[in-house]
Amino acid sequence: MATILDYTRQFEKYLRLRNNAQSTIEIYTGILKKLLFYFKKDPLSISPQMIGDFILTINAPKTKRQAWYTIDNFYKNVLHKPNYLKEIPLAQQKKYIPETLSTEEVFKIINSTSNLKHRALLQLIYSCALRLSEAIFLKISDIDGTRKQIHIKQSKGAKDRIIPIPEETLLLLRNYFAQYKPKEFLFNGDSTHLTYSETSVQQIFHQAKRRALIIKKVTLHSLRHSRATHLLCNGVDIKFIAEFLGHNNIKTTTDFYIHTNIIDLQNVISKADFQILGKSKMIAA
Repeated sequence: MATILDYTRQFEKYLRLRNNAQSTIEIYTGILKKLLFYFKKDPLSISPQMIGDFILTINAPKTKRQAWYTIDNFYKNVLHKPNYLKEIPLAQQKKYIPETLSTEEVFKIINSTSNLKHRALLQLIYSCALRLSEAIFLKISDIDGTRKQIHIKQSKGAKDRIIPIPEETLLLLRNYFAQYKPKEFLFNGDSTHLTYSETSVQQIFHQAKRRALIIKKVTLHSLRHSRATHLLCNGVDIKFIAEFLGHNNIKTTTDFYIHTNIIDLQNVISKADFQILGKSKMIAA
């Protein structure tokens, strides 16, 4: 009889053959392990109703959806049981406007960091709108200083992209490189790890945020959202922002950022109000 480890390995092999990113593989196999340990039964004896009960133990809607997709993939592609979850509805995806930082707040956070390595890392994430995983796995060889470009390799969706790096950020990285002399990865970890851990980078951000006296409920990922919003508000076409962010579908970018362009909305309404009410004596009253 196959064990939990056997099933997990089979699923991991399937995900690798599908060329999923390592971070995705870890998330999906982790969810599968939780399911199998939750019931401690052979997966073929776990009914769809039981799977539904398991998904209900998860609070976050996004994680509920991840669990549904993971389990559906496992039963469909490893156990060859298509439509096993057809009676279990997929949790609705809640749409929300992400909390963003102003340019002044971003600079406060970056400048509150005295450590050159930390400051270079935060500024790179913001100015190039990087995902955390993209930043920590960035190699020295991925940066073309002459062309002022960064090559992001095999990111989310197993997609490569080349993006520009601002002159100011490039100069900061050169200063950092001269002082720290990293080897393979641009931001090396400690003596036991080749790269920074995600937790460490998140802690760097939150410590800088506290020093900058920013009280907004923002995370490290908010730097990426903020950069995209600032570009949109300064007239950059949404299709270029989609390419910059590495979105496969421009609709993803449009749905996520079109509502954040409050400055343009204010300007349009102000012009309309001037035409409608600007000459009215009632406005002065």
